[in-house]
Amino acid sequence: MGQVVIACAPEDARLGELVAKAVTEGGREAVFMKKGPSLKAEKDAFDDADALILLWSRRTVADAALLREATAAAARGRLVVARTDATRPPTALRTPRSYAVSAARTQRGIDALLQSLPVAATPSPASTRSKRMNPSPTIDATGGRDERSTWRGTLAITALVLAVAWAAYFVVYGKPPLDLPALLATLR
Repeated sequence: MGQVVIACAPEDARLGELVAKAVTEGGREAVFMKKGPSLKAEKDAFDDADALILLWSRRTVADAALLREATAAAARGRLVVARTDATRPPTALRTPRSYAVSAARTQRGIDALLQSLPVAATPSPASTRSKRMNPSPTIDATGGRDERSTWRGTLAITALVLAVAWAAYFVVYGKPPLDLPALLATLR
């Protein structure tokens, strides 16, 4: 079975330990982090995990590294949010797999969380992530778009706007803005 990372603010460590224990008893390997990654080994643990359970509370907002990793996990579809209080997560962290885990009903929330964890999959060689920080500088990390296609689109839109402006000038004044035959004759 795959690895599950449980991350939370240091103040929520007791609840995080309960979740980690339940995940381990469920047959999955659990890694418990009381803060965002600050070392490469911690960053690799976040990146290689099959799922990231983020214990979200008002205290989690202050950890920028943890928010960055949670956003990356959400983009890959690996994030499960466990809300411990009424604080709403940012838009990037709102996923369909979001559960309330309170001190009053801890076990009910943990059970729902465990049922939502994705089935561990063995990574195929084609889907393994490159260990380089930026494998291709022309590819946008969030959408997988090629930056060159953005420039092509901008160029196409600019040409379209210029063509519409040229036609509008011709309709309003009855003549083109430039006398193209005369211009081409002078260039020969």
